[in-house]
Amino acid sequence: MKIRVIFKLHELNTIQVDWYDLFISEECNFFQSFEFNFYSWEMELSKNKLNKLCVILIYNNERVSTILPLYIDSEKRLRFINDIHADFCDVLADNKFDFENILSEISNQFKFNSVHFINLPENSFLYDLYKKKVWEYSILKPFESVPFLQIDKGNFPENYPAFKSKQRSNLRRIQKKNSERNHEVLFADESKFPKEEILDLKEKM
Repeated sequence: MKIRVIFKLHELNTIQVDWYDLFISEECNFFQSFEFNFYSWEMELSKNKLNKLCVILIYNNERVSTILPLYIDSEKRLRFINDIHADFCDVLADNKFDFENILSEISNQFKFNSVHFINLPENSFLYDLYKKKVWEYSILKPFESVPFLQIDKGNFPENYPAFKSKQRSNLRRIQKKNSERNHEVLFADESKFPKEEILDLKEKM
């Protein structure tokens, strides 16, 4: 096994074919594609000079078997490229591996203070590997969450008893500040909230 870390954009461009081969062989999603990660870094994340590209490659028999599209942000957190704008983030890998051991082997090449992996699919082996462990300086969050409020008909926000007085005041202040705009509260019917359908659509996208 050989490990390589890419820190420069022009180096990333040299592995496009290897990335594509792994991408199609593992039936990955758009957010794991070379194009999404390359242009996310080039057009957005690289604009902050404190961000550091940190794409990790694992070679087996001279073939790229794993790609971790990561970077170190301005707060020295190791995270997936453009994780905030991706429906989910995950490695491209044709087999499981010991991520802690990989980091240990290349720790002299870059420095970070914490691991910040968000929007991980719950079926990701990376998520499964670390959800049972307690990392003092890490955040792991799956993407499958759908927050929503269920309220009775009436005058919002007064009709939502879970809101505290300060929260209601903040909402009234926002409405007053934007009084020249139209506000409308939409009411759902009594049918079941389509959580499974939404998650299924999100996964396909």
